[in-house]
Amino acid sequence: MATFSSRLGVLPRDNDKFVELDGELVRAAIRRVALLADEHSRALRLQLEQGRIELSSSSSEYGDAHEAVDIPYAGPALRVGFNYQYLLDCLCAGGNSAMDGMEL
Repeated sequence: MATFSSRLGVLPRDNDKFVELDGELVRAAIRRVALLADEHSRALRLQLEQGRIELSSSSSEYGDAHEAVDIPYAGPALRVGFNYQYLLDCLCAGGNSAMDGMEL
């Protein structure tokens, strides 16, 4: 049986990158943008800006996908990449709540 570290020991305690979002809306946007993600890396880029999150992916075979979702975020800009399936798993693990929090 595998053992995993507590996320509390992995994430910095003074992390100021927290965003509250409509989980259903963002999950749907991720699924749409993921349609054009590279099938091997499944890479999805997130660009977090004041008031919005922009999702994008690209594939040399199929092209690019971009979608922006309005969110109540007023922190510093941040650009990060994820395997879209891991991100969906994380957001789905939060339950069916309309508002989910995500620590980046």
